[in-house]
Amino acid sequence: MEGETGYRAYLLRLWRPSRQAGCAWRASLQPPLAEGRIGFADLAELVAYLRAEMQRADAESLSAAPAAPGEEGEP
Repeated sequence: MEGETGYRAYLLRLWRPSRQAGCAWRASLQPPLAEGRIGFADLAELVAYLRAEMQRADAESLSAAPAAPGEEGEP
């Protein structure tokens, strides 16, 4: 779904390897139609990845958007 601007879809899996107190949750993301998964040791890594993906998507959409009249590159 990465070809669609402003939209991402993933299968999210969350689990705890142990029921002991203080044991961090693990996570994985799998994009649709993809064979592989992206694994995360804790939820902070998952959130950091998602933030980076959103920032990358924003940067791509800004660079692909045509310049409005009066912006750089326009007479």
